[in-house]
Amino acid sequence: MKINEKQKRFCEAYLGNDCVNATKAAISAGYSKATAKQQAHQLLKKEYVQQYIDERRSDLSENANIPLKWRIQKLKEVAEAGLERNAMGTYQGLSSTVRAIEAINAIIGIGGDKEATPIKVIIGYEDASKK
Repeated sequence: MKINEKQKRFCEAYLGNDCVNATKAAISAGYSKATAKQQAHQLLKKEYVQQYIDERRSDLSENANIPLKWRIQKLKEVAEAGLERNAMGTYQGLSSTVRAIEAINAIIGIGGDKEATPIKVIIGYEDASKK
């Protein structure tokens, strides 16, 4: 089956938001807010839609002259750097780590069809100056 214009708009919007929120991409493409989540889910299951997304992702990467493998490696370095502890024993940049992991997942196509679920993370620390 051939991809239509509305489906192409969905794909472009999906790629434009780093493949993080398919529902928002569906709304942006002109699908009803009431059915956007279901439409997005169905679209991402279609082989020809996935093929179009993969082709566009490849085109975008080539046009930017940034190899995909290099981008993933740099994001991995950012993620790992955020897990290093500073002199006080706390983590340097957990938010950077989370964003880098989300970007890697988006690049490789993991988790893009689900709404983001907020989570609360509590990290304890000890005040080294009181020891």
